[in-house]
Amino acid sequence: MKYKLVAMDCDGTLLDSRLNLPKKNEEVIRKLSKKGIKFIIATGRNDKSVKEYIEQLEITAPIIGCNGASIRDINKNIVYSLYPIDEKPLRELWDYFVKENLTPQYFNIDSYYCHTQENIDEIKEMFKEFDAYSVNLFTSFVAESFETLRDKKILKVIFNTEIPGLQSKVQEDLSRIKGINAVRSSKTCIDIVAENVSKGNALLEYIKGENIKPEEVIAIGDSENDYSMLKSVGFSITFENGDSLLKEFADYITVSNNEAGLGIALETVFGLK
Repeated sequence: MKYKLVAMDCDGTLLDSRLNLPKKNEEVIRKLSKKGIKFIIATGRNDKSVKEYIEQLEITAPIIGCNGASIRDINKNIVYSLYPIDEKPLRELWDYFVKENLTPQYFNIDSYYCHTQENIDEIKEMFKEFDAYSVNLFTSFVAESFETLRDKKILKVIFNTEIPGLQSKVQEDLSRIKGINAVRSSKTCIDIVAENVSKGNALLEYIKGENIKPEEVIAIGDSENDYSMLKSVGFSITFENGDSLLKEFADYITVSNNEAGLGIALETVFGLK
């Protein structure tokens, strides 16, 4: 089988744990691009925050963002699809987080909303420490009530915590809300999108328009939110430090993302060595 496209997650996959792009990954992607292999990034992030990487790698495909809730050509600002959370489940999410006194962030394609200004300040500080590039990419707003969110086309809600056990509890609680899909995007973060929204569904939507068959696609990811994508394609790759869920079925388990596992895996699969 001749693979035509590689779909790759960003954090923990394309990037190392310090959010740097390993030189090996870049070199292999460039080699394969010259051979006609196409690449697409499918990320839990809003697409804006991976723009620097597609520019560096000269990837021309649109970005699958917000775990599949958006597909957009960020350079031309052409939106191919948006799948916001419906009003009823969004209201239930709001009520849940208010009741539990928890602090999520509500993202649409260009902005985010928090319950208080203090929440916003915390997010900006986090960006400064871990992802300085993203600090000024998004306009932030305080949502003092649910009415603020009603017509904002919220694509994704994020809840992040380092409190032991809280992530599992919240994910279990959210499973009772109909109309959403809550998945772990890292060891501390839950991403919440509309029901039936996933990286896998978005990838299948994209490749159909490109006349590429699922069996002609390789997908690479490390977390639970990559499950749908890896299960949708012809060949799946994860990492030795990836989520155990993915390692149970992946066709290839490569070394850590901190050791340029993506580059090493693609080099092997495409026979570049």
